[in-house]
Amino acid sequence: MRLENKNSKRTRLSLWAIVLLSIVFIISSSILIQKVNSSQSYIQYKMNCIGNATALEKNAGVAIKQLNKGAKINSSLLQESLSLAEEFEELHVVLTIFKNVKTNNSKQLNFIQLTILQQELIAAEELCHEIISTNRSELQQKSSALSNYWTYTYITLIVACLFMLILAATALYVGKTKKKLLEEKSKNKFIFEKSINIIISSDLNGKIQEFNPVAQKLFGYTIRRDSEHML
Repeated sequence: MRLENKNSKRTRLSLWAIVLLSIVFIISSSILIQKVNSSQSYIQYKMNCIGNATALEKNAGVAIKQLNKGAKINSSLLQESLSLAEEFEELHVVLTIFKNVKTNNSKQLNFIQLTILQQELIAAEELCHEIISTNRSELQQKSSALSNYWTYTYITLIVACLFMLILAATALYVGKTKKKLLEEKSKNKFIFEKSINIIISSDLNGKIQEFNPVAQKLFGYTIRRDSEHML
């Protein structure tokens, strides 16, 4: 009986350990998935920013060429540039430059004013190029981190699934063992109570634990577990 209780206790502890480990790995997987989603959003943001900065760099170059030819800068080009620069905070300095260019584009400018306008557009080009380089560098680092997050996520999910499978298999085994044990106990109890022979059980010290009904009838008294009767 004591051995049976010890085995039952160990089984319960093992099951709880597996449950806790499964929970830990599931939580870890959830955290990693959140990091993956966050990294993907960040990467998409940076890619869009690079796309806008590339378009602005190109527009600034086209505007400089138009000024060099003595023509006014195309208004649709300036409006497009303003829309592109408004979308991202990193491009707000470029936005300020294009706003100033748009304001002065409608005026009659002298040579010095045109030169200043060209220099502002060149500065916008350089800023866009710098933003593109910086964001590409950050994008590479984030992409590398994202790859690691995916690897860790796969590992933790696989381990969590393995623990869940072990838990299910262990629970099934315990259930079958318990059912078999109950059936065995029921069978033994039936034999113990219905047997026509005298059956007396005792512990290792010889202390009587149980009488079957035939033994009780023969000896004329019942035996309790705390009795002092000895074999």
